[in-house]
Amino acid sequence: MLTSNRCAAPCDWVPCSKRCEAQLGCGHQCPSVCGELCPGDQYCQVCCSDEIKSTMVDFIMGLQYNEIDIDVDPCIFPACGHFVAKSSMDGVMDMKAHYTMSAEDNPIAVSGISRPFLMDEVKTCPTCRSSLRNVSRYGRIVRRAMLDEATKKFIAWSNDEHLQLAQRLVDIQQSLSEKSLPRMLPQNTRPAKLRMTANVRLKQLHAVRDCIGGERYQSALQLWNSISEYIKKVRKEEQPFQRVADFVHHAKAQGQTQQGFVYDETLIQVRGKLQGLSLWLRCESIVFSDFIKFRQNFKGPVQTINLDFAEQMKECEVRFWCRCGSSDGTSNAGTRPRSIAVLSIPQ
Repeated sequence: MLTSNRCAAPCDWVPCSKRCEAQLGCGHQCPSVCGELCPGDQYCQVCCSDEIKSTMVDFIMGLQYNEIDIDVDPCIFPACGHFVAKSSMDGVMDMKAHYTMSAEDNPIAVSGISRPFLMDEVKTCPTCRSSLRNVSRYGRIVRRAMLDEATKKFIAWSNDEHLQLAQRLVDIQQSLSEKSLPRMLPQNTRPAKLRMTANVRLKQLHAVRDCIGGERYQSALQLWNSISEYIKKVRKEEQPFQRVADFVHHAKAQGQTQQGFVYDETLIQVRGKLQGLSLWLRCESIVFSDFIKFRQNFKGPVQTINLDFAEQMKECEVRFWCRCGSSDGTSNAGTRPRSIAVLSIPQ
């Protein structure tokens, strides 16, 4: 019997613990477990060399290969070439933490949705620490551990990326504070007309940049775009568990599997997105604050431009409700009215 999820998802089947009934090339019965690939003929308990027969395979009783009853306790044969008795390998893999076990210590049912970060590391071959991904019996355990490791790496990467973006923001703010404000504008400066589109926030930044001219806000705009890319990379759809869930859903739709993949929604990391939204707001705030300061000190003729801060207000509200414990950053308070700022722009 093979797993129904032959992918990166933790397997949902209960592995068989009986000895494989297939025959090796030598004519003797396979010494492995049902559901696994049969090893080579050199591992036949009857025909194997003395070196293989003397291999210790039972870590509990200290028994060699030729001393165990493989009808009762067949062996597990990873791709690395080492092999261990099923009972010993099950102990190494901590099967009891993932399955309901029988009186004979064989798995009989899956223990529901596995707890997040239950294992400190991905389990490997106890002899050489090679991967056990090819062993179907431990697919649920190994793949879940790999998803946990991928999530840990995702968290570490997102935190490191956020720190780098935050430092760039600090540098830009410091640079703007040290630059003197322009006293006159280029003759060809014309305020851009704003259209309410999906990119209205970026258009507003471009309009302010074009009004003041020069390269004063160029670094801030580049940072804004970098933050935008960061937010895309930390969204739910890009996280390990959701990507696997989407993969399984696609495989199910294609008839490649009959089972789904359910995981604890609390494993989705929302901190990275909130940090990105915060950086977005801070970046815009720095630009608009600097521009307002410039306008207050400018003595020339002016015209007005409307800036819509509805999206910024919405994101502030999302962050507020997330801090208050809302899982999706929403409330039942209804939709806030738009916030419009009217700024005077030099002609």
